[in-house]
Amino acid sequence: MRIRDYIPLLISMLLVSACGGGEPQNTPQPTAVPATATPPAASQQPTATPAQQPAATPTADAGSGQAATRQLNLDATPTNLKSYRIRFTLSFDGKLPDGNALKGTAEFIQEAIAETNEQRIRFSSSRRDDQQATEKKTTVDRFVVDGVNYYYASENDGEGQCISVSASEPGTPQAAIFKPGDLIGNPQSRLVEQGVAINGIRTNRYVVETPDVKGEAWVAQEGDFVVKYVGESTGKTVLFEGADGRATWEYQLEAINAISRIELPEACLAQKPSDDIPVPASAADKAQYGGLISFKASEPPQKIAEFYKAEMPRLGWTQGEATESGDLFLMDFSKDGRMVSITINKEGTGSGVLITEKK
Repeated sequence: MRIRDYIPLLISMLLVSACGGGEPQNTPQPTAVPATATPPAASQQPTATPAQQPAATPTADAGSGQAATRQLNLDATPTNLKSYRIRFTLSFDGKLPDGNALKGTAEFIQEAIAETNEQRIRFSSSRRDDQQATEKKTTVDRFVVDGVNYYYASENDGEGQCISVSASEPGTPQAAIFKPGDLIGNPQSRLVEQGVAINGIRTNRYVVETPDVKGEAWVAQEGDFVVKYVGESTGKTVLFEGADGRATWEYQLEAINAISRIELPEACLAQKPSDDIPVPASAADKAQYGGLISFKASEPPQKIAEFYKAEMPRLGWTQGEATESGDLFLMDFSKDGRMVSITINKEGTGSGVLITEKK
């Protein structure tokens, strides 16, 4: 598959919401894409201090003498931090349904900055089975910077391709966080230690033991979110086409309050929207790829054409050829050696606009 063939796939991968949580399954079901968590309301923006909500209290059978147990809340998100990085890695060794041996790895990374609502989400996987002579690695990134979504795909650490799409609600925190509950549900666990410092956060340590899953989880005392989680399981995984075998994983919350900016790859820097090509306020479904910009507008083509005839000269553009045929408008503009062609046509009750820039 060519890189450009991944573009529609990666957009759907990183925008879709996976269903997480619920009761633990007999076998873990790792998801191939990160789940999308519900963004906090504006009044609940993360702060520099731990959340002021009580940590869940473990319970124990009265008089039993057994250690306290509880159902872990593995779906809780760290909404009380200025910034953070989540890193989740998984290794798998097993067999595909057709009997071929398979070894694979997967890594999920999310970096988020609360104040600017910027973030980076990466999912990468590598695999080798009996039918492959070499290991194949695929990486998909989503960046949210300045209200624009950038989707970047690459293979085998080679140069990738990028497409940008305006965020539907730039003012809303773009929280799309991996939840450990998507992997094994929210299992019962046994409290074994309290007040353990992990990455600067005071946590309680729990042991998870089910017939097919074993692990340890460190949960923040304030905020009740997972700071670290390590484990192993046996069974089938949707991550590698239903392969059956043994998986080991580690989930880590790191770089707490230490990330100040999200860096874009060079291919995505080239996709940053030009600041001197205006779009009307009603523009929707805006997308950019290379020198192409497309969007829809609620106004009829005539109104959009009038908008560009007025606004482009104000930004230093000189109008060239212009063609009008019914609801179709073609306009050319030039500026400092750059050329822009604007095509406007009727789409539904509004307009469809395609802008092509040549530098």
